[in-house]
Amino acid sequence: THVKFGALNPTSAALFLHNMGIPVSLDTPFNTAREIFDLLLETHEKPKPLFRRICGVAARYVSALGSGIPTTAHLIGYNGELLSSASAPRNKNS
Repeated sequence: THVKFGALNPTSAALFLHNMGIPVSLDTPFNTAREIFDLLLETHEKPKPLFRRICGVAARYVSALGSGIPTTAHLIGYNGELLSSASAPRNKNS
């Protein structure tokens, strides 16, 4: 989100990315998720594979929270365009 106190906690988002091995400073006080998004755009020459990877990890994380139900994560751009998407199939052990 692009507003302070939006739906996505920027500190949690930065930690999520950091835990994925994506270089995001945990010491930077991000106010909005848009600041993190802009940082990723500025620091990655070809961000689409990165966005696809982030969506994939997010989909698997949410799927695990929902007892393995199929989940799709989408990354939507500033103008409502779909930037990336990835799915986590049903967990066969669920």
